[in-house]
Amino acid sequence: TRANSTAGMTQLVSASRPTRIGTSRERQHAALLWYLGERWQLESSYTRETRTGRQVGSGDFLLQSTALPTPIDHQTDTATAAVRYLAPRWLVDLHVRRSEFDNGNTSLVWQNPYTLFGSNEEGQKGLAPDNKSTSWGFTTRFNPTDRHVINASAEWAENTQNQAFLPPSVNPAVPPPPVALPPGLDGKVETFAARLAWVMRVGSRGSLKLGWLSRERDNRT
Repeated sequence: TRANSTAGMTQLVSASRPTRIGTSRERQHAALLWYLGERWQLESSYTRETRTGRQVGSGDFLLQSTALPTPIDHQTDTATAAVRYLAPRWLVDLHVRRSEFDNGNTSLVWQNPYTLFGSNEEGQKGLAPDNKSTSWGFTTRFNPTDRHVINASAEWAENTQNQAFLPPSVNPAVPPPPVALPPGLDGKVETFAARLAWVMRVGSRGSLKLGWLSRERDNRT
């Protein structure tokens, strides 16, 4: 029975049903490392991770909120590849990574138990959207002498998301927006990170480290 508050929901206890809350996670992974002579290496991997179950979420209408069992049906596929060169005093690694996230549930629709302010009988909220990420970069280490080590790395990444938008409202009495919405977000975020470190041994018991770090984030949505 819908009411302004839980005090007026006379069948709340009798109509309640137990619900299992919890998630399970499974992961499959395969990797290959191939040696090309003494100094060259090729490496690749593929990982699929699935997560299913329910977790506690929430939905609200103005000042009133409802705890909701939210379904979880997530799948993440990740592929990596790298080529590596190793020398006595020098190492270089070039790598690329591709990840795709898929949510089997794009939205959650629930019955609103409250009637305060003439609230709608149903509500809808979007869940985690499908998205993709691609990154590439390099890592290098150089030992000019036995007492000095120089490390450097750089990473570029592009993250995209173009999940279709939900309708502005599930209430048929709400008129559509005067301007048609785009089919999806068409979102894109680009990032860059670079790091440089120089480690020097000082005497027989100490070391000195000098470092530099730069990060950039560009939202092109």
